[in-house]
Amino acid sequence: MRFLLINDRRSLGLRLLAIAMLLSAPAYARDIYVSNVAGDDLMDGSSQRAISGNGVGTRNGPTATIAKALRIAQLADRIIIENSGKAYHESLSLQAAQHSGLAAVPFSLQGNGAVLDGSEPVSEDSWKQIEGDVYRFEPGRATTQQLFSDGLPLTMHPPGSRRLPLAALKPLEWTSDGQYIYFRTEANQVPRKYNLTYAKSPVGITLYKVSHVVIADLIVQGFQRDGINCNDTDGPCLLLRVNCRGNGRAGIGVNGAARVAVEDSIVGDNGQAQLLLDGLGQTLVRNCELLDNTAPRWKLLGGKLSIDGHDAANPVERRDTTEPVTPDKEAYRSPYRLTK
Repeated sequence: MRFLLINDRRSLGLRLLAIAMLLSAPAYARDIYVSNVAGDDLMDGSSQRAISGNGVGTRNGPTATIAKALRIAQLADRIIIENSGKAYHESLSLQAAQHSGLAAVPFSLQGNGAVLDGSEPVSEDSWKQIEGDVYRFEPGRATTQQLFSDGLPLTMHPPGSRRLPLAALKPLEWTSDGQYIYFRTEANQVPRKYNLTYAKSPVGITLYKVSHVVIADLIVQGFQRDGINCNDTDGPCLLLRVNCRGNGRAGIGVNGAARVAVEDSIVGDNGQAQLLLDGLGQTLVRNCELLDNTAPRWKLLGGKLSIDGHDAANPVERRDTTEPVTPDKEAYRSPYRLTK
């Protein structure tokens, strides 16, 4: 009888301990849904579609913006983004514990192939004719840039060391002096014919002081500086099947002491480097395609870079910095070109 009593007490103690742990643990690993077509930022993100009939004042359904989902997110939540066929024009920031996860349950952004786009149309009255078929406009901020026609990046003519190469610009090429963007149209045409857009927002996604974050199946394009910028992450973060393209500086930037893994991704058509490392961080790249069509595949200003298990050094820089830079249009159209 005494032996049975001891076992019962142990069993009861274990049950009480388990209940106490459940009650004291944070409510994590929720799914938060986002739809820029069916959503509303007055919704709570708890379901893929709005749910009616639950009483007055209920707002169950997807948020309209990823930013709203991030505001209500907590430890180890998963934000599920609908690929509606319409780009999300947002600039996102994930910071500290609110947007971190656990080793077994990461905080995640699931993009489902959706597009996060930082570009904005150039208004027709912004263009000023300079000479012949060459026009210019002022983006409003001196920074790295990209110019797009019908959503595809145009060929950039890098500025020379002494003067802008306006005479060397061919039709549908552009250049910049840091203040203005210069664009040559086809003969006797005007800029409004080409549905021109430029990089308006600075960074697509900033990861700052976060740990155990996964960003998956997302296209990040058209930002002034970086598509994704990882800065001083406190723990490992994973970029999985992302396509970072057409950004003014780099597709992916890793700064400070960040630890980042990039897997099964394509990075190309960016302005200064496809992958830019600066600081003391560690970056692991596995089964990725880093294009060198518009800029070096990677640029190391600090930190450690491993590509498919091999330590990487800086690639040879382009010798002729005045050669026109032509984007890979097919890579830009396709979300992923990799095959397993």
